[in-house]
Amino acid sequence: MLFPVQTAQHWSMLVYIPGRNELHAADSGRGKMFAHTDLQYAPYIGTLEKVLDLSDKCITRSPSRLAVTTQPNSFDCGYHVVLNALSIADHVISNGKKDEEGSAIVNLDMKAWTPPLSTPSEVRIYRKELAERAAALPFGGVGVVSAE
Repeated sequence: MLFPVQTAQHWSMLVYIPGRNELHAADSGRGKMFAHTDLQYAPYIGTLEKVLDLSDKCITRSPSRLAVTTQPNSFDCGYHVVLNALSIADHVISNGKKDEEGSAIVNLDMKAWTPPLSTPSEVRIYRKELAERAAALPFGGVGVVSAE
């Protein structure tokens, strides 16, 4: 389960593995200025427990930190959340196995996940692709409201 986390100035993501009760943080921020702290994650973890109807404080308040690509500036955190979410989803699906009946068994081993590489030029290309995909949506793109 992927949960975006947003504070006043930064986006990151929590990754919860049900059944294992594992919690990981994917945070592209660098240094104390931009990366989320355990203290900042605590209210989100409490909400996660309530939403999933888990017992209070059954999830660690100190998620393990996934090795992710560090953003090269102070404003590409949202891009990195999307990039990491896509990469983690791809890892879970493509590295899974099939059981005897052919049903997919997903790979929930985050230690085997390799973070995507991200350079400033790749960020620009990916932003353009996202804008084009959003513009192609039936409602005309993100933030556009139709009067119909």
